[in-house]
Amino acid sequence: MKKIVLFVNFSSRMENAVVRYPVTPSETDEDLIYGYTASFLSDLFTPKDSKQCNKVTDLQVEDNRFLSYAGSIDYKTKLQREKANEHECTEGTIDLTAIRDQAKHENSATDIQTFTLLFIFDTSNPQITRKARVYHRIVFQVGSCLAFEEGRCWYVGSEVAAIKRMKKEWVQRSEEEKVGKTLQEELIYKSDLVEQLKRLYDQVNNEARVILKLNKWIDCCFSMQPLELFKKKVIRPYNAFLLYSHSKKLELPLDPSNLLAKFLKVVGPNVTFAQIHLDTGMSYDQIFELAAYAEYWGYGKIIDAIHHHSLHVSNR
Repeated sequence: MKKIVLFVNFSSRMENAVVRYPVTPSETDEDLIYGYTASFLSDLFTPKDSKQCNKVTDLQVEDNRFLSYAGSIDYKTKLQREKANEHECTEGTIDLTAIRDQAKHENSATDIQTFTLLFIFDTSNPQITRKARVYHRIVFQVGSCLAFEEGRCWYVGSEVAAIKRMKKEWVQRSEEEKVGKTLQEELIYKSDLVEQLKRLYDQVNNEARVILKLNKWIDCCFSMQPLELFKKKVIRPYNAFLLYSHSKKLELPLDPSNLLAKFLKVVGPNVTFAQIHLDTGMSYDQIFELAAYAEYWGYGKIIDAIHHHSLHVSNR
């Protein structure tokens, strides 16, 4: 992936905003994005009809492939949800109505009409073709989560408004205050949205899985492995599981099962699934499912067990 861009069109008179990652120290919001202005890309990938929103658009132009998700926010649904939550309040608890009215007043200026999440890929990279469905799923689910949080608590609008404010404050700083710092580092440190976009960019490019926590509570987990590779995979009791890193250093899913943690602790390149079955009491069905799950999420690879008489051939 070359870049992630988030276009936000506000319902109020507030100027529309662009959030991009990564950026160079000298890059500004007015700079071209691979030969195109931000306003052109925003108009191109933002549907005029809300019925066309909440879908993934795939477009290739010369050396760039664009995957976008345009989300529209139904603020009527948001107000209905607030009223429903008020009825859930019990006697003796904090009056949430006053809190919501205050939040509504503070965030009314950040109500957004639409936002567009845009992934930009280099078409010369063969991964974009092989993993096209994976990228489609990621941009759709991340965009859907952003739309949900915006409808629930003005997450996107409030974050983008704060980002614009931090950019203005950065411009007003003296050169001495900027020594050893960059605007991007400041935004990553202070903005949850920018931090998650950075994490998304880094993991899509460098990791076998993507694990995000939007607004510090919505779990977004994706495997970078195409699911089609595992549909015809055959697993046998004499197979073993080779971890790509030590089990203590693995970043497990945000909701791991005890069986998965137990499985990853006992596996090894010379430990067959038959031996794990005898040592742990787990059934073969459980072991095979856990092994396929662990390989799908990029924790390791199912291999033929290695023995002292095994022969190895270098692929270099």
